[in-house]
Amino acid sequence: ATERTPSPLPKVARAKGVVKDTRLESCELGAGEATASGTVVNSSKKRADFAITIAWMPNNSSDPVGVASTTLTDVPAGEVASWSITTTLIGEADRCAVNARRGTLA
Repeated sequence: ATERTPSPLPKVARAKGVVKDTRLESCELGAGEATASGTVVNSSKKRADFAITIAWMPNNSSDPVGVASTTLTDVPAGEVASWSITTTLIGEADRCAVNARRGTLA
């Protein structure tokens, strides 16, 4: 198997998990270049930053074939922001797992 050094997750101060506010609209699963995209709503009462991380997962394994992140800064309260993440997968994935955090990017 190809070894890959994962890029560090974006640092978010006072992070709050917001997967419920995050919508995964598309996620390519084939080996090679793959893109995931969606939206996140800022359900808080003030502007906030977001860090969205996608792990492309094969069935029957806890080892992702790709992990990538993106950040959104200064999203106004109540607004919906679009995001998109592209990376290269080292193999086929069967599903995409979403990690979404709201706070202040460090």
